[in-house]
Amino acid sequence: MGCSGSGKTTLARSLARALQAPHIELDAIFHQPKWTPIDDDTFRARVTEAIEAPAWVVDGNYSTVRQLVWERADTVVWFDLPYAQVMARTIRRTVRRAVTRQEHIQSVRADGGQQEYSEQPDRRVGEFPDEDRCPDRRALSDREHP
Repeated sequence: MGCSGSGKTTLARSLARALQAPHIELDAIFHQPKWTPIDDDTFRARVTEAIEAPAWVVDGNYSTVRQLVWERADTVVWFDLPYAQVMARTIRRTVRRAVTRQEHIQSVRADGGQQEYSEQPDRRVGEFPDEDRCPDRRALSDREHP
């Protein structure tokens, strides 16, 4: 867990390789061609199918599927980095993607299609003031202290 630019996908890819487990990128399941979101029921069904494997590494912060994922997870990693560090990473990543026309979502979507390049910058990180960088902070706390 963590806001955009915190390193969730980078760590998830590395962990999945090390554990020889599938990397499940929730963004790749949720976003369809031209960044059209899928409906909640379809999203839940696809995530449920993906996490049926005996081992996996998920990255993403979708409240719609949080309970599904957390019920099966044995570990949750939460990135709580300083706002300036996250902004610097996000700006670098956005510029790199714009220059190289790198796809925003690197993995193949759940339906087998490739995500299209998007010139939209990563904006979510700037939506939260420094004292509440990640809106899912309470959800993680609730998991540890129900």
